[in-house]
Amino acid sequence: MKNKSIQQKMILIILLCCFVTSFTYAQHEEEGHGNKNKNEHHHHHKHHIAIFNGAASNFTHHHTHYSIGIDYEYRFGNFLGSGIIGEYVAIEKGEWLGGIPIFMHFTKGLKLVAAPLLVNRAEHHTHDNHHGETNRVTDFALRLGVSYSFHLGEFALSPSVNYDMGESNSLVYGLSIGIGF
Repeated sequence: MKNKSIQQKMILIILLCCFVTSFTYAQHEEEGHGNKNKNEHHHHHKHHIAIFNGAASNFTHHHTHYSIGIDYEYRFGNFLGSGIIGEYVAIEKGEWLGGIPIFMHFTKGLKLVAAPLLVNRAEHHTHDNHHGETNRVTDFALRLGVSYSFHLGEFALSPSVNYDMGESNSLVYGLSIGIGF
């Protein structure tokens, strides 16, 4: 019953993020068409790929572990993008995360992210009949995050902080190194 309640809250949050994003994007695009000037146009790359290197602090289980990941973003315009993210947390037996994020760019460097995630992790059994065996389970989670990019030509260094909510809650933080094309 608890998982169903969490999933309902996550779906509500995702729908709310989608609604706010679409409203904000529509308003941003409407304002942009009113005063478009070639000199004021902000150039951005349509594609961006980055490698993440950092740590994940799990608040539920009270531990911090190394985390590495990759993300790809396709920009629809100056404000909105979407793509795919994958991440590995180096805990015992490993934890894999994957999701389809929505990226919102508020300035040249400031980016917010909202993403439904699938989390694949080992589940330890303590029952006598399983003899401490582990099974892999997949849970749903929601990631909300922020990053700021420092651009060096086509490359970007982006410190980022993400909060993952699901079966357990984690703060994921580190540095992404990416390239736009």
